[in-house]
Amino acid sequence: VEVPMGTTLREIIFEIGGGIKNGKKFKGVQTGGPSGGIISEKELDTPIDYGALVRMGSMMGSGG
Repeated sequence: VEVPMGTTLREIIFEIGGGIKNGKKFKGVQTGGPSGGIISEKELDTPIDYGALVRMGSMMGSGG
């Protein structure tokens, strides 16, 4: 899914993607493909852009 820069991962996962199914708990999300990092729940409200992902130890990836 394509979203504007500044969209939070919480918006992408819970509003656009419909949330976590079957009552399961969010554990983390990986961005940037196999070279990216895992982003924790405490970082879900960070507006996403290249710099924000790098500061969280991840990256946008080639599709960004």
